[in-house]
Amino acid sequence: MNLIVIDYENVQPKTLTHLSPNEYFIVLCVGENQKLLPVVLIKSLIMFGKNCRIIECPKAGKNALDFIIVDEMARITTEYQFNALYIISKDKGDLHPKSWTKQPTD
Repeated sequence: MNLIVIDYENVQPKTLTHLSPNEYFIVLCVGENQKLLPVVLIKSLIMFGKNCRIIECPKAGKNALDFIIVDEMARITTEYQFNALYIISKDKGDLHPKSWTKQPTD
């Protein structure tokens, strides 16, 4: 199983029907000002069943949703084991998650 976290504030997929519910766990993170989601997107999320979460950011602010995304990733990775983690976002200037991986020591 692979985890995909979508920052819906800046990436709005129309649908996720191209992804297999058996292979992916989806977390859709929405900002405080995003009150409506397209029906087509919701229908594609429903097919993931328990392998899908929609997380709402409780307040607006610079990087507010980014903190929610990191918090949710920490929570969900303690509940499930994933082969790979993907963050879908267009944010710029943030620390690249690749640098968070443990580096081998001599």
